[in-house]
Amino acid sequence: MDNSNERQQKIDDKLLGRLEATAESELDRQLAEDASLQAMLDDTELARQAIEVAEDQVLKARLQELEGSLAVGWKSRSTSPLRVIRDDADQTESNGQVVPFYRRHFYALAACLLFLLAAGIYFILPNNVASPQELYAANFEPYRNIAVDITRGEDNLSVKERAFLAYEQGNYREALTYLGQLEATPVNDFYAGQAQLGLKKFPAAIDDLFPLAQMDDFPLQQQANWYLALAYLGNEATADAKQILSTIAGEEGHPFQKQAEVLLEEIE
Repeated sequence: MDNSNERQQKIDDKLLGRLEATAESELDRQLAEDASLQAMLDDTELARQAIEVAEDQVLKARLQELEGSLAVGWKSRSTSPLRVIRDDADQTESNGQVVPFYRRHFYALAACLLFLLAAGIYFILPNNVASPQELYAANFEPYRNIAVDITRGEDNLSVKERAFLAYEQGNYREALTYLGQLEATPVNDFYAGQAQLGLKKFPAAIDDLFPLAQMDDFPLQQQANWYLALAYLGNEATADAKQILSTIAGEEGHPFQKQAEVLLEEIE
């Protein structure tokens, strides 16, 4: 297998659309067979999304600073821009020479255009709203394993122990393979839904988590609701996600109440 740097380079090329069809097909085959390589791709994609959000925030901050400086500049003038343009007899540069009318007109026009450009971009991105999948990525943290106590270092692990060891290590494909060999129980389905979320298989995660969110006697029902909302976000079903998040935010004592309140504000 390629070394770590070569693997990362191939992942970068895939995400940036720089791979040829043959190379991309080969990489897809490797991803299907190598859970650690898939995890590397998922981590790289999350990092890329986080960088894009940060860059948008920096752009917005710069535009706000520019808008503020332009506003201060206009307020500091004792006369209006139109009067400044008309009063050519009184206009001089710092060296005492008279500024020609056409140059003063150009300066005023350039300043106005710059202000309009900054304001236009600012209003296009008024609140730097993240996409549903970006919000999913920013809020998803797999639920800790409370189902099985694993004695590490042993070779004779049961199928269930192997499933949850793979889950703890972030090898979600392997975890799903082992979980598929176990009896379908609410707890196993809950962690299968977690693994599907880790792989961004949102429809499959919804299938696993939806019944659990309706199960009043399931000990992890509240957690299932939170992760179901994240699955809907990842699947870009924002209305469904908001409905669940509103319920969580209004439920005193819910373990994800505060997170739901913050996430609702980010969506709206």
